[in-house]
Amino acid sequence: MEIFQECCRKEEKAVILWPEYMALSKAVFGRIEGDSFSFKNPSPLRESLMDPTITVSVTFAHLGRIYAFLSWSVSLVQEEKEDGKETHLFMRIPSRIAVADSRSSCRIPVCPDTLLETKVITKSGKAFPAQAVDICLSGILLQFEGDLPRLEAKETVTLEMNLSEKKLVPLPKEEVEEKEKEGEEKEEEKEKKSPAGEEEEEEEEKKEEPPKFREEIRPVEKGFRIEGVLVRSEGRKLGFYFPSCLTPDGLNPPENWKRIVKFLEMAYLRKRAESTSDDF
Repeated sequence: MEIFQECCRKEEKAVILWPEYMALSKAVFGRIEGDSFSFKNPSPLRESLMDPTITVSVTFAHLGRIYAFLSWSVSLVQEEKEDGKETHLFMRIPSRIAVADSRSSCRIPVCPDTLLETKVITKSGKAFPAQAVDICLSGILLQFEGDLPRLEAKETVTLEMNLSEKKLVPLPKEEVEEKEKEGEEKEEEKEKKSPAGEEEEEEEEKKEEPPKFREEIRPVEKGFRIEGVLVRSEGRKLGFYFPSCLTPDGLNPPENWKRIVKFLEMAYLRKRAESTSDDF
């Protein structure tokens, strides 16, 4: 019942199929009355299809997932509105709804070398830092190490994200030479402090090579915000779906989110190419 209430509230689209007649109609969810619900202004719709003994197949999309169920016609009601007539095709609310485990885009694991700083900001304005587990063009899976936000199913929050990466930057020649000189001086002091005639150890300690690179954190994409709907909860992991990424014309996420997903995808593919399945 809950999913029908949500679909009627948002007037989401559906496809109605009469297999016996090979007939197809497009409509939007209308309203709920008792144990039945309606489709508003199904088109096209013939009177011959209003047989209550005929099983009807309905398919619709909700929060990025595809649902399907079987039902049958109950009544056809025409109402007078200010802008003309409005037709409601009432059907029985089904006892079972099938959901397809389909995704509009593939999941991409977030590599340790890339830093996707993420915060979940609730309606009260409180921010909860989280670590991205994996992402896709239409959503993200987060893991919380600290406080876990208390959210209801399908609650909308704001996600704030900044993307950086770890880079090894070569040290300037002068700095490398200075560190090498410091290392040589330490070795000389160590030799002076050693007792005369002391036997050398069987395995000579390896001399530490002075670092020639410095690790830096470099920004990749400026921070931005996007609305997310809670669609998955597993312990300290929460999955969010981005409704704004799906348009009537298909998947169309914001440009900055596209760039972040593309960058993380390339980072993951490089890491996978460099590593074995055992150490990654």
